[in-house]
Amino acid sequence: MTNYDLTIKRNIRKRISHIMWKSDMEATRLGLAVGALLWSAMLFWPDDLFVPSRTTYHIMAEIAPEECWGAAFLLQGLVMIYSLLWGYRSRISFVADALLGCILWTTSTAACFMAHYHSIATY
Repeated sequence: MTNYDLTIKRNIRKRISHIMWKSDMEATRLGLAVGALLWSAMLFWPDDLFVPSRTTYHIMAEIAPEECWGAAFLLQGLVMIYSLLWGYRSRISFVADALLGCILWTTSTAACFMAHYHSIATY
């Protein structure tokens, strides 16, 4: 890698860090935290959500049990609330907040959509 490539990479990293931690994304992050906590509450609810009759959650059930999804959303929501309320930013909060959140929300949303997708002809 040349110095120019390293400079571009460093600038991109700085810009992403600025967008994630120093821009006014608190309202969005708070909404995602509340959403994660609500997902967690729904997944921990005594009634089973991942039953065969509910096709929406079929793929999520194949990936992990309901309690695992609930624990992951609970962890992500609590870490996000904690980092927002106390302004705590570290590598651990970044992993639990940003990376885990991205993986959870993308995977769960894609799984729900794919559970109903049969072919292009159905749409």
